[in-house]
Amino acid sequence: MSFIHDKVFNYLCPPGNGIFTTHSMASIKKAYQEKLYPHSDLETVQGLWEKSLLQLSSEKKPLLLGIPTDAGAGVLKGSNWGPIYIRDQIAHLQNFLDLGDVKCIPHLIHDDYLSPEIMKSCRIDLYHKDLNLPVSPLSIAEDFCSEIYRTHSQAKIMGLGGDNSTSYPLIKTWLKNQYQLGRNPAILHLDAHTDLMNSRLGIPLTFGSWANQLLPHLKNPQQFIQIGLRSSSHQKDYWESKYGIKQIWAKDILDNQNYLDLILKTLRETNTDSVYISIDIDVLDPKYAWATGTPEPNGLEPHHLITILESIHQECEISGADLSEVAPHISFPHEQKLTPEPETTLLSARLIVQRLMEILCQ
Repeated sequence: MSFIHDKVFNYLCPPGNGIFTTHSMASIKKAYQEKLYPHSDLETVQGLWEKSLLQLSSEKKPLLLGIPTDAGAGVLKGSNWGPIYIRDQIAHLQNFLDLGDVKCIPHLIHDDYLSPEIMKSCRIDLYHKDLNLPVSPLSIAEDFCSEIYRTHSQAKIMGLGGDNSTSYPLIKTWLKNQYQLGRNPAILHLDAHTDLMNSRLGIPLTFGSWANQLLPHLKNPQQFIQIGLRSSSHQKDYWESKYGIKQIWAKDILDNQNYLDLILKTLRETNTDSVYISIDIDVLDPKYAWATGTPEPNGLEPHHLITILESIHQECEISGADLSEVAPHISFPHEQKLTPEPETTLLSARLIVQRLMEILCQ
């Protein structure tokens, strides 16, 4: 337990503290932290958070992990603020253990992209000594989740991004653990975009290419099922033929009352017994989620998502999940909106996370 204890306190910090602020924006972070920890100063918040983590060794509830980085984004940023705003929406829930945030250096994505000199400099700044530990948000998240699964193989982690690249370490470590448990896992990726680029401007791991980087870790590519797609440089046949994956585009759902059969058919044909749900908030139509980096018209409605979750839950175990790309400060002032923002996006996020937590508890 001491090893995982050390990693918890090296890698993580209280909810909201994963966002690096100086004086700028600090008041916003402080206001939301006060809602999570009423009448508490910074020292008290640290103490309350550390005390709550003593439950980790025996906790059976789902684990909530914030990865507040948008370094992998590339159109409009701001999803680093998603985790703390979403936590404010679900502060009334008592059915999970909040692990806090991954410590995020906002300029970094993954350690593979860093020189030894930068690694050393960041280690000293992050850990106050040159420890042989990762320093980039996705690298830290991967090592931490690996350690969680090593010591708690039945753990169920709910991740909050951050841009969609934060799904990569969460799913990669979940997938490895599921295979070690002898399970036959599948990933349901709900998104307006495929995220299957080989790289973006030469960077392999970004919000638009993370899914491509994940595919080699799957034993059966048919167990990577993409739902809600509607913005792509290629059609469905191209992607399914190239990678062997399964896609169900938004129009396949909006124009078909039997869309659930399309999803369940793939799970049954592959004998899937465990599912990871990865949701980019832009899978929803913009009238339900404008506060995100790349909203796309003609998307799904919240009831579609909840119906899909319920149906999957009835079919097999949902044992991990994440929600990404909630960017509360993005406003798109040139667009005419029929709903208030960011309130509508946050309400959608609340609905999704609340139902996922209820399912993960079972």
